[in-house]
Amino acid sequence: MLVDKVPEGDARPDSPGKMDFNAARDRVQEAAMAAHMKEHMEDEIVPGAPPVGSRVVLHGIVAKPELNGMTGIIESHIADKGRCGVKLGDGSVISLKPANLRPT
Repeated sequence: MLVDKVPEGDARPDSPGKMDFNAARDRVQEAAMAAHMKEHMEDEIVPGAPPVGSRVVLHGIVAKPELNGMTGIIESHIADKGRCGVKLGDGSVISLKPANLRPT
């Protein structure tokens, strides 16, 4: 179980050589997040896909032609499937091949 905050009286910043609990927790969380981002930034890129955050127009979709012409934003790359998570205007997220996405 993670603890968000230590009650005010329990932190001992005056102890020589000791960091208070909250500062130590923050450092550990920052290091873990940095390691996670580094690991996933390198291997989560789908070849030929627009970068995450790009606006795109959907086109060439055969299974759901009603999606063609809609716009969305690349929310994620799904490297093991060779697809992109695209957030549409209604808030839904769909998985599409890069060939079905045209940057705007």
